[in-house]
Amino acid sequence: MSDSPSWTVFESGLDEWQSKLPENFTESFDWLLAWPQSKVIELLAFAMSHSVNGLQTRDGKSDMDALVKVLGVDMNQYWEPTQAAYFDHINKNGIVSVITEVVSADKAPPLAAMKKVEAAAAAERLVSGTGWLPLTLREAVESVDDEVAE
Repeated sequence: MSDSPSWTVFESGLDEWQSKLPENFTESFDWLLAWPQSKVIELLAFAMSHSVNGLQTRDGKSDMDALVKVLGVDMNQYWEPTQAAYFDHINKNGIVSVITEVVSADKAPPLAAMKKVEAAAAAERLVSGTGWLPLTLREAVESVDDEVAE
């Protein structure tokens, strides 16, 4: 996770906010009351963004869905289906399905014959650079695109 683009953005934002806070920021909120409202809202948004539950319910919905729509988040900028981030967490049939969908039906069968770890590594190589997202992330991006088109 520490090498993902989203984690890099988070750590950069954290460093930036920490550099803006006074040394004794936990002792009093006087400094916060003196800040312009726009800066206070930015700080609250940053802090709040790390507490939103992105886990999906059984119907595929998440508290994050509304934020994705409002903010126009393009998940391709922050996530890609690597072995560690995705393929290690689905079964081989899922890997084969992804490769069939993204690459071709011809490239998928050899993965079925591989060990899971090898299939996951091969899948990462095959989908690299395609911009493919799993359905849950794709639906969030597509719903944003639909709203922008309207």
